[in-house]
Amino acid sequence: MACGLGPRPLVGTPLNPRTEALLWSAAREGGVVAALLGPVLVLVFGVLWPAGLLPARVLSPDHLTALAAGWLLRIVLLAAFALIAVHAAHRVRFLVRDLGLSAGRRVAAGLCYGAAAAMTAWAGWLLF
Repeated sequence: MACGLGPRPLVGTPLNPRTEALLWSAAREGGVVAALLGPVLVLVFGVLWPAGLLPARVLSPDHLTALAAGWLLRIVLLAAFALIAVHAAHRVRFLVRDLGLSAGRRVAAGLCYGAAAAMTAWAGWLLF
């Protein structure tokens, strides 16, 4: 590659191609979910609600609890949270690689994906 640009070889044993494809897919889909949900959440909780354009009962704790009482919505919320957590973990993992911290790549990957799994488990415990 010209000027040293391009992907760097991984240090250590490479991941199984299926595992790597699964992680890239989850990270990509997490980015899509975050890109779609983020603006909606900012609009609802940052603009419409503070401006008084939504009725107070719509975002009341009782109404939101009743809305989240269905198992299907809980599964969708957990899946969305898990995808966003994996996306964030993937971004941080490759930030460590791009900073040139080659000695801590495996540790960073374990910490990042472990934190994503722990946050998803905690969200699942809260939802169910």
